[in-house]
Amino acid sequence: MFEVIPFCGLSPYQMMMLFIIWSFLGWAMEVCVHTLKMGEYSDRGFLSMPLCPIYGFGANIITVVLRPVLGDPLVLFITSAVICTAFEFAVGVMLKKIFHNQWWDYSDEPFNFHGYICLKVTIEWGVVCLIGESFVIPAILGLVDMIPRIAGMIFICISAVLILIDTGCSYAAAQRLTLHIREFAELNSKMYDTAEKLGSSLGNAALETSAAIQENAGIAQVRADNLTEDIHSAAHDVKRLMRMRYDAYMAFRGDRRELRLLKAFPGMHPDTGKDIIKELRDMSVGNWVNSVIENIRVKLRADSVGELIGHGEDDD
Repeated sequence: MFEVIPFCGLSPYQMMMLFIIWSFLGWAMEVCVHTLKMGEYSDRGFLSMPLCPIYGFGANIITVVLRPVLGDPLVLFITSAVICTAFEFAVGVMLKKIFHNQWWDYSDEPFNFHGYICLKVTIEWGVVCLIGESFVIPAILGLVDMIPRIAGMIFICISAVLILIDTGCSYAAAQRLTLHIREFAELNSKMYDTAEKLGSSLGNAALETSAAIQENAGIAQVRADNLTEDIHSAAHDVKRLMRMRYDAYMAFRGDRRELRLLKAFPGMHPDTGKDIIKELRDMSVGNWVNSVIENIRVKLRADSVGELIGHGEDDD
């Protein structure tokens, strides 16, 4: 445990301590950068604990793999930037594969690749690794050597247990968030389809009843009754879907881990698109209905008016 592994240059004990400490420093850096950029605090990272494991893994990988070039700043900068970018890409693809969500998106940055990586962040990785390997990591390892081994092992054991529990809880929360995203996307699609049906029925009701009145009052009444049934059925479907959506909203709003993940990854978007994430962000602050109602209102007006306009053109 305390013996240095020759090809690594570190002992398992040092690697575990480096993982925990650098994960915390990475989390702190992410929080500071995001706060300065967005003007508000956000608990960054996949875990609820103040740790970003991607930084801990990265520090160990870079320290072990690049041991032969630690004395050459230029080579260290280039190789560490490439390795960290490849690692970030692999993690991003893996998360997308598991949760069907892209957790960060650099699509707005120049020289990006599918939003997973970009040149700007690659350069930032190189700078962070260069500073870290030159100054920070040696200081961390020096501090680790000063800590009594028993205290260090207790710290590692407690941290490992907490990280495993947190990982399990965060994974479950991410799965729930994925299900909620899918559920809201399906409900919205059904609501818009129903609104389209309702709008079309309203337009047809006005047109057919008007035409039938000119022909025969009895026929007009029959057509009006049939269209009224269609309208009542569509309205009932809208009401039922709104109730289902409200129940889903209450389940989502009550899950603090889901809300934290949504806030921690502002660039997240699912396969269904970015609109649903914007809607969930509105929901996270209590606005669960306005955007959908507005879209349905527009849909109803467009369909109803469209029917009338189309009929008018036909008459011409």
